[in-house]
Amino acid sequence: MSSWIEVEQSEVNKPQNKDFRGVTVSVKLSEFDIPERARSSFDSDSGTLEVEFDYAAGVAEDRRSLPSGQKGVGFIVGSKSQRLYKVSFEASEYANPAEDEINLKLEFQLDAVEKSLSNFTASELREQSAEAAQSVIHYYAEELIGEEARNFAVAAR
Repeated sequence: MSSWIEVEQSEVNKPQNKDFRGVTVSVKLSEFDIPERARSSFDSDSGTLEVEFDYAAGVAEDRRSLPSGQKGVGFIVGSKSQRLYKVSFEASEYANPAEDEINLKLEFQLDAVEKSLSNFTASELREQSAEAAQSVIHYYAEELIGEEARNFAVAAR
């Protein structure tokens, strides 16, 4: 398991210009939805690579599984907050690739995860939490995924 990576808000929460009825407005994500830390781990027993998110101190909440619509990918979200707490990838979906191919496939899978995150309704997953998780995964991909990719590649063979 990798150690927690401290997420720099300024790196993952850059202002974006959006057009609302002809008026351009600069918007940012809510700090509530941006994880403070992220890490990855590989469970050799289940052959699963997980990327976890940790949020500002607050009330502990129950979590639930949210189907991703993609084979070998799963999400865990807060039951009340609808924040994304975990993304998991099953190694069995990457059978026999070389290590470089694993990294490339994971990059494509992360892109697919980003797309599927945008398909959920607000009652399933907070849109801003999904956007924040996408930014964290994108910005910290090398640190989060690169460290565990070798273990993942061995399991996929």
